[in-house]
Amino acid sequence: MNILALSAAYPSPREPYRARSLHLMFKTLPKEHRITMLTPLVFRSDPKYQDLNGIRVLRYPFASVSRRPKFSTNFAGMVSYNLNAFLYALKETLKIRPKLVYANWVIPFGAIAAAISRFFGIPYILHIHGIDFHKYTSPPFGTIWKRTIKRALTVFSAGEYLKAKSELRFSCKVQNAGLVVDMELIEQYKKVADLRSQLKIKNEDIVCLFCSDVAQSKGADTLYEAAKLLTFRCPEFLFIFIGEGPLRKHISNNISSRIKVLGSLPPEIALKYFACADVFALPSHSEGLPPTLVEALAAGAVPITTDVGDCPNLITDGSTGFLIPPRNVNALLSRLILLHKKEVRTKMQNEVRQRKPYLAVLNAASNWKQRMLEILQTL
Repeated sequence: MNILALSAAYPSPREPYRARSLHLMFKTLPKEHRITMLTPLVFRSDPKYQDLNGIRVLRYPFASVSRRPKFSTNFAGMVSYNLNAFLYALKETLKIRPKLVYANWVIPFGAIAAAISRFFGIPYILHIHGIDFHKYTSPPFGTIWKRTIKRALTVFSAGEYLKAKSELRFSCKVQNAGLVVDMELIEQYKKVADLRSQLKIKNEDIVCLFCSDVAQSKGADTLYEAAKLLTFRCPEFLFIFIGEGPLRKHISNNISSRIKVLGSLPPEIALKYFACADVFALPSHSEGLPPTLVEALAAGAVPITTDVGDCPNLITDGSTGFLIPPRNVNALLSRLILLHKKEVRTKMQNEVRQRKPYLAVLNAASNWKQRMLEILQTL
């Protein structure tokens, strides 16, 4: 059976970690279901066609290619992005004749899936993500949301927070899809005795890891300001930024050897840093269910994140991590100073390992797979 999947983000050679949890979810489906993933070509160096673990990835070009599109200031890029997405989706529909369309993000891919469904009578599934809900539910997009959700065969959400918000706002039934993380690889790395020496990290270093878009929306600037202040007061801290984004160059220009910017890394390398991390910081302005937070908890790091999205559902403040207000350097700094104390850090790490707050997310992903198999059997 052919499935056409649409997504605003997907792993690529340039950004192999981006939307990786989504890729891992699709990999859990039986191989007899042939998936074609249509996603934008964000960087020219990425291939337009790629076989990624049995999933056929097709990246469509648009006017803002070679850098991240800024739709609010680039009208031509926005038009090209949406129009090309529709045209390529239409072309692939005619080519592979899918039995199902799976749309990640309502705008524009949910609307495109709804149009394909209307033209060809193909059912579609909608998967709501954080940035989708936070940016595109106000007019005129709210009307598109209502119509798209109403016509969907099933609606999934990335986490309980988006499920509750979507059901309340649009009076619809939504199922929490959870996330899939590579637990096997994380557990494997945690058992490697000399992993820190492999990564040139000293045993006495207190590793504070950031892994996301290196952008203001993810609080990269907040963490950077706190790191600059803390490296003088607590030089044992080693701050590591993993990811691409508009602030990467700015942070890379710092003069401190205790702040490192590694850019985008392959998952098998990035997860080594997760396994070495003592602290994981993600002071985002808004979130749905952040995959890297789930991975950090699975690796046993103490998270410091903001009281947004599903973060409060994963973290017990003061026990399995810290919740702080967005854009608050002082709050972040005070929590990092607390975690500088080994006894505090060790106690909280033990709480994370014992409570395993990420299990609910993995269980929801198992339910997603079961629901998907039920749907596929009926088509």
